[in-house]
Amino acid sequence: SDTWRLKITGMVENELEFSLDELMNLATTQRQIGFECGGNSQRLFHGLIGNANWRGVSLRDLLQQAGVEKEAKEVVFFGADLAIEEIRGREVEKSFARSLSVQDAMREENMLAFEMNGEPLPHYHGKPVRLLVPGWYGVSNVKWLTQIHVQSTRYMGRFMGRDYVTLKKENVGGVDRWVENSVTAMNLKSSIIRVTEMGGRYSIHGFALNDGTPLRSVEIKVDDGPWLTAEMNPNNTRFSWKLFSLEWPNPTAGEHTLVSRVTDINGNVQATQEELPEKVSYWEDFSQFPRTVVI
Repeated sequence: SDTWRLKITGMVENELEFSLDELMNLATTQRQIGFECGGNSQRLFHGLIGNANWRGVSLRDLLQQAGVEKEAKEVVFFGADLAIEEIRGREVEKSFARSLSVQDAMREENMLAFEMNGEPLPHYHGKPVRLLVPGWYGVSNVKWLTQIHVQSTRYMGRFMGRDYVTLKKENVGGVDRWVENSVTAMNLKSSIIRVTEMGGRYSIHGFALNDGTPLRSVEIKVDDGPWLTAEMNPNNTRFSWKLFSLEWPNPTAGEHTLVSRVTDINGNVQATQEELPEKVSYWEDFSQFPRTVVI
């Protein structure tokens, strides 16, 4: 941390450089943020998800201090982690990097975090500083941040143009076509996480995640019963994971299937597995997730 520096370079009026102490002495912001890996799914990966209280500085404030030029299109974030890639038959050493459009980078909620749950950022989570883009999948939250570069062209690095890219079939002007998109904003998703019992009373608990669009409801279905409205935790915030629960009176002994679905204020409903777009990549699995429990 003593030798760490953050540089802001490229299409800015004033290129800037900060030590960790200099960054921490700026005005800080604090926010509850939850996110998951874009590859988290019921079939391939489990547990690549978390929620924490983060403290850091506003990305927008730093970009405004640097003075982004009008012709700029993208902001690229480079981490300190390096790897050898083979590109067109040649091995080259490249940093992990992701980009945002200037418009997305200027969102008020984005931050450069140096504290997690009241403690200095742990190494695994990006010590000393990482980018946080609330409402986006984890790959966007670049760890071990060392450079922010503003440019006029689209960044085409591995983790924007080749990896963490969803390939799916969409209707494009009346024609079914295979299209590709970088994994960015989180899709509307919920899941049952546990059933608890206390004094003979059972409760079903779960979480919802999305891009920050306010939610209308979360519902739970037990076996072939009706959809029942769950209660949202009052401590949920816009970009935290949204915890919910439902009392489950007098469940019968044996095996039960539980599933949740979330609806946002725009009327979007969490899809079933069958309703997901046809795709060949496993990124962005946001389908309803039936769970089995034995009472």
